[in-house]
Amino acid sequence: MLDATTITVTVGGVAKVEGVDFSVNRTTGVLTFTSAPAIGTNNVIITAYKTNTSDRNSILDCLYSATFGGDNSNRVFAAGNGTGVYYWTGISSVGADVTYWDYNN
Repeated sequence: MLDATTITVTVGGVAKVEGVDFSVNRTTGVLTFTSAPAIGTNNVIITAYKTNTSDRNSILDCLYSATFGGDNSNRVFAAGNGTGVYYWTGISSVGADVTYWDYNN
């Protein structure tokens, strides 16, 4: 289930509007364009939100963190929430981004 937060979509660098250029089923997470985007590589960017407080808290409950990445320290690792799991930041659409915690990391 997607949050009610506005979904942003760009196609070829052009912003699209929900309800005009595309529709969203927030229960299934399916986004449907009114007309198919042009064929290309990495030309469609969709940003949607799905808050899972349990997953979020598993990172916020970590007691330890460290930066890593050589000269630029572009990753943050966190651990120590009692589960034996560690987490690390990912690469977002803007590059290295300590605010982006990929779900699979």
